[in-house]
Amino acid sequence: MGAAKQYALRWTATSRAASAFLFSISTAPTNWQEFRAALERYGGTGPEFVYADVDGNIGYQATGWLPNREKCAGDVPAEGPECEWAGRIPFDRLPSAYNPASGMVVTANQNPFPAEYPIE
Repeated sequence: MGAAKQYALRWTATSRAASAFLFSISTAPTNWQEFRAALERYGGTGPEFVYADVDGNIGYQATGWLPNREKCAGDVPAEGPECEWAGRIPFDRLPSAYNPASGMVVTANQNPFPAEYPIE
């Protein structure tokens, strides 16, 4: 029988920042900047949010504390301690769109990162 494997696991939904977010979004942001500022505080897993206001503006924002791993893919549990997080992807580098040229925002919980997205 082989040696037991070790996995690097971490779940951001248990962070304090995840629960602090609930208060910031419940204060009803009135514009895109306030909406994004509230979402920046979200420290849990990575849901996607859409935005619309009374002036006809629309937007999309990926959120969450998403792992930035130096040697391993960050979207699945990874084997071994060498796959620990090397921080997280900064909020301002998460996918976002405001009034896109297409005139629409569509999300179906797909991977929001384009194939060429530079994740370290």
